[in-house]
Amino acid sequence: MQRTGLYAARTTNPILRDETRKLIVDYISDPSSSSNVSDAYAQETFATAQQTYDLLVAQGWPRPDGWFGGWITLSIRKPWIWTSQHGSTTSGVFGQPWITINPVKTSQGANLKTTVAHEMGHAFQRQLTTNLSTKWFDEASANAIAWMLLGNQADLTTDLSSFPLLPNSSIPSGFYRGYSTDEAYAAGSFAIWMEKNYPQSILKTYQRLSWDPRYWYDSYGTFAEATGAPNEMATLVHGWGKWYWSQQEYPVSGLDLSHLRPEIADWSGVTIQQARPAASSDRADVAASVAFAPQLRGKDVVASFRTNGTGQDAVIYGDNHICTSPPGTLTELAVMNHLTQPVKKLGTYGTYACYRVIVSNYDLSDAAEIEIRIYSPHVATISPSSGSRNGGYPLTVNGTGFGAGGANTRVTVGGWNCPVTAWSDTRVTCTMPALPSTGPYAVQVQTQEFVKTNTVTFTAN
Repeated sequence: MQRTGLYAARTTNPILRDETRKLIVDYISDPSSSSNVSDAYAQETFATAQQTYDLLVAQGWPRPDGWFGGWITLSIRKPWIWTSQHGSTTSGVFGQPWITINPVKTSQGANLKTTVAHEMGHAFQRQLTTNLSTKWFDEASANAIAWMLLGNQADLTTDLSSFPLLPNSSIPSGFYRGYSTDEAYAAGSFAIWMEKNYPQSILKTYQRLSWDPRYWYDSYGTFAEATGAPNEMATLVHGWGKWYWSQQEYPVSGLDLSHLRPEIADWSGVTIQQARPAASSDRADVAASVAFAPQLRGKDVVASFRTNGTGQDAVIYGDNHICTSPPGTLTELAVMNHLTQPVKKLGTYGTYACYRVIVSNYDLSDAAEIEIRIYSPHVATISPSSGSRNGGYPLTVNGTGFGAGGANTRVTVGGWNCPVTAWSDTRVTCTMPALPSTGPYAVQVQTQEFVKTNTVTFTAN
């Protein structure tokens, strides 16, 4: 079949050319070749390359302008090496990249469009850097460029799933090392979040890398300058962690991230302890055990937060989805740190099916020991359980979750105040007040957070 217009005259090895953008798509239409693709496949490659080109030029990326006129060649071929890759782009060149699309691994549709947009991102990166090997942020930002073009149609789930717990480890402090290949692809989530919240920050990052080689050794400083984020890199670590682990937006919404599911099995609650690396975050999904849930339902639940550092916090969300499912629509219940809110009432148990606890260490240099406890204050026993209605003697209340005491705490006996003489998380002692008559009275503890415990009966005689 004779080909005209954008096609060269060859039937088995046609070429698509765009003289304005200087794009070439070279492909094989011979059915006997292992690299054979349809005209529609080639046209989709061509159109996606054009769209990515226009997107990046409109953002201010420099047009490729290399030694041979700045042409970008996309060759659709089964590679001899790296046969598992969807695509590749030559490194160590300045403005003259050559892209290979592997038709054996890359299917037409979202997969092909994502691959082409990703590799075109590399082509524009090469205009600003001349690295002989691809660095972690190259892969991360190329995935973000695919997302910028295709939005929710970008086929990024496989790349992000290759290392789904990525925020659990520290963001590398430089660009030359710190992430494995799989982690670099998964770091596309960081680049996407950064670009969503700080438009053109990826371009500004590469501009700085092209200006001064010292930026390559300081990713934190580079990202801070490129975004202009308040509190700089700490804001980025914290914001990315909340966005990633809450899973409210594509492409992280479909990932399986649930790996910590501690259960509340008794009144003492559950304690989440983490030795959290610098510049990292994590999530735990908390609910009561099947056996204990009926007892806890309707009772007030409290969370406490402790850390040995100064740059850590926990955000707790209520979710109507069960903990074994991906998050649904989340309701923020508490933002906790060691300064402003170390203890917080979460409401009554049963309002939500799961508590999603996102823990962040946005200190950029030091690891931290972090402890979050979720529990329901509970009175177990009192001593004595009976006594003279005239009062004046000690009453000891034993239980759990009373907290550290404070101006709002109190013990009541039938509504009468029992003046506190000693207070700890598991035991409170007060002086029995004089009671108006003999008979049963309900003993109850109120915590600093105005949480009222269950009642235990004291009999006055």
